[in-house]
Amino acid sequence: MSDVVTLYRPVGSRELKLIEETGYRGFPPRLPEQPIFYPVTNQAYARQIARDWNTKHNADRRGYVTRFDVRADFLASYERRVVGGREHEEYWIPAEDLEAFNDAIHGSIEVIEWYGGEQTLRAIEHVQLAMPAGEEDRARAFYHGVLGLPEQPKPPELAKRGGAWFENAAVKVHLGVETPFTPARKAHVAFVVDRVSDLAARARSAGYEVKDDADLPGFERAFIYDPFGNRLEFMTPLEGTR
Repeated sequence: MSDVVTLYRPVGSRELKLIEETGYRGFPPRLPEQPIFYPVTNQAYARQIARDWNTKHNADRRGYVTRFDVRADFLASYERRVVGGREHEEYWIPAEDLEAFNDAIHGSIEVIEWYGGEQTLRAIEHVQLAMPAGEEDRARAFYHGVLGLPEQPKPPELAKRGGAWFENAAVKVHLGVETPFTPARKAHVAFVVDRVSDLAARARSAGYEVKDDADLPGFERAFIYDPFGNRLEFMTPLEGTR
């Protein structure tokens, strides 16, 4: 998008955890001794800090590079500053403006590089799907009414952004508002269910798009599209194959 500017920020594990708690939608408030927030304008500069500073000075010796888009009209009020070499370009955002800065972030904050420490994937904590604004009731009709996932309350700050969370003991599906919204018609999540044929029939009777598929050996499966057009895969292992 031409009306956004891509920025980067090197962070340590503690700040990354706080970013995660926002749903990767914003940066945490500054500490009293941190009057300025410093996003940088290029990946190489962010990489240098994450790799050469964070990994040496943070307790767990880890550094991460985040990438995110910010509305250009918001950044127009702030001057780009060069500190050191030409590639060391950054914005200086006063701490009191950070909330407005977060509101100007378009989309999510991504972690694109990491340095130091052993990176071990332990589990998928949740999956997040996009939905249009103001359509929470349609989400509830499908994810709770058809799939049977109980809705869970969102933290108050995250609830302000809309969307809904559906979770049971084994599965967590979070729906987040995206504007403009585009459904995920190819990328998808795959769920293991007890009887995919029963679920597909229930979804069809409720008016949802269902496509049966027999191309994967060892599984009965179907693709069901949520009310917003997101593609979801449901699989039941055939007897004797798992």
